[in-house]
Amino acid sequence: MKSKFVAIALVLCCSSASATPLLSGNYAVSLREYCQVIADVDKSTGVTKFARDSTQGNEVFSLTTMNFNQAQGTYSWNGVSEFVSGVLEQFSDGTKKGHQGNSSPFTESGSYSNNDTTLTIDGVVYDLVYGHVDQNGIADGFIAALHLPLPHTTADHCIVSLEGQIQ
Repeated sequence: MKSKFVAIALVLCCSSASATPLLSGNYAVSLREYCQVIADVDKSTGVTKFARDSTQGNEVFSLTTMNFNQAQGTYSWNGVSEFVSGVLEQFSDGTKKGHQGNSSPFTESGSYSNNDTTLTIDGVVYDLVYGHVDQNGIADGFIAALHLPLPHTTADHCIVSLEGQIQ
């Protein structure tokens, strides 16, 4: 009987279970989006053709600040995004097709929630890993990733990653 009480006491006092880390405050966040190029290959000739899809080979790199308001379950972020095509076609007459590198500012806000393994931003669910969690339960950093499908496109060949560090 004594061993049962000792075992229960050890579980109660030494359990590693803890509350879900909080995302709260300002984070410096980098966002990366990669969309693969889908090519049709004629098996008999080996000729490769690329579909004319706006997501073909797109790459987006965003540098942002993101504020998580944990009490209200809202976020806001702003920053700059750099867009470029993974493939930039250049024709013999010198013209090009695809996205040459360009940047544009952006601002966005909405709702978020998180649990031990996911971050949900405006209904889009990312897999999530936390960095160090401070004594108040706030994560100092996080890494999140998503693939198939992206919310703003029908593309099934893209991934998105977010990496955040508290400021």
